[in-house]
Amino acid sequence: MTKFESPCASRDWTTTSRNILAILVGLASLPVFLSVGSLMSYSWGVPAPPAVGPFDNPVAWDSYLNNLTMMELMSSLLVNLVSLFLSSLLASLIYGTRGIQPGWILGGVGLVYALLNAWLIPGQPVWLIALNMIAVFPVALGISWSVLKVKNFLA
Repeated sequence: MTKFESPCASRDWTTTSRNILAILVGLASLPVFLSVGSLMSYSWGVPAPPAVGPFDNPVAWDSYLNNLTMMELMSSLLVNLVSLFLSSLLASLIYGTRGIQPGWILGGVGLVYALLNAWLIPGQPVWLIALNMIAVFPVALGISWSVLKVKNFLA
């Protein structure tokens, strides 16, 4: 390989398409895992949010958020992080080359989700927003790194 060739030129099209598929599966599975986790949290006793949006009726959302207990608030954080964990695990298992790129990509998407969540649902406790944003990358990168270590051990 000369210094002007791309390092990706040695990869065949199957590896590249597998990598793209892994990222797409991870991105598509994240909202599914979030939806399933939210529905499961309602069965744990977390009250359902108001039927209207937070900008349509801020008083209802303010009273909803103020009436949630610490465990109910932590369950939303748990749903977010477990969903990110599972989608990163799925993408990392499918990913064809050795690397933690699925963790970086899905961690970035998780951070964007956490920012949008903080912006679109006003009145959340600051500690919940901060903890959600801080924990996103360690969860996504941690599972990608773990899957990489297992793949290297088995290879």
